[in-house]
Amino acid sequence: MSKNDNFETLYPKFAKKGKKIVLKTISEIEKLHLEKLDK
Repeated sequence: MSKNDNFETLYPKFAKKGKKIVLKTISEIEKLHLEKLDK
């Protein structure tokens, strides 16, 4: 990320990787939530 980057230049990069990151984050949150429920 450089100071010349803006939403238009960053969004395509994020869109490619972002979905994986979001799905991974959701699965981590679900795992933590289920661990709390088990206790």
